[in-house]
Amino acid sequence: MGVLKVWDPVLGVYVEVGGPGPTGPAGPAGPAGGTYHHVQALAATTWTVDHMLGRHPNVSVLDSAGSQVEVAVFHTSLNQVVLTLSYAVSGTADCA
Repeated sequence: MGVLKVWDPVLGVYVEVGGPGPTGPAGPAGPAGGTYHHVQALAATTWTVDHMLGRHPNVSVLDSAGSQVEVAVFHTSLNQVVLTLSYAVSGTADCA
């Protein structure tokens, strides 16, 4: 968008409207990346995953057949998540 001159009847002059403003300050650094792959060898309804990522990651769970499983996710700290399943399952959890 270009600069537009508009008559201001209160000031009795044309004022410039639009155009870019000044550059703002840089934002804070984002969180560190990284992923964690958890293997749950024994079928259970509760999985405790110590991912050590220092943040609350997204979590996806697959059963041992490779099918996606719906879970309740509870972030107990920045480095641990507890997953609750409706039935005992073995498989994997990926934290990203």
